[in-house]
Amino acid sequence: MSKSDKDHNHSNQNQPKKNIKIAFFINLIFSISEFFFGFLFNSVSIMSDAVHDLGDSISIGFAWFFQGYS
Repeated sequence: MSKSDKDHNHSNQNQPKKNIKIAFFINLIFSISEFFFGFLFNSVSIMSDAVHDLGDSISIGFAWFFQGYS
């Protein structure tokens, strides 16, 4: 195995952590924007979906946190 192969394999090990980090922040930003627009347009359905998405964000955050222990 050449040196470049070893470096490439090492960078692939961090890819799942990067992916879950990106998913967490995208979901969190989307949830915050839904809260804002749900409040702005006085829409209970949008705000309830924001709560649902916030729960998803929390779950992804836990997965990201506990991924460091594996």
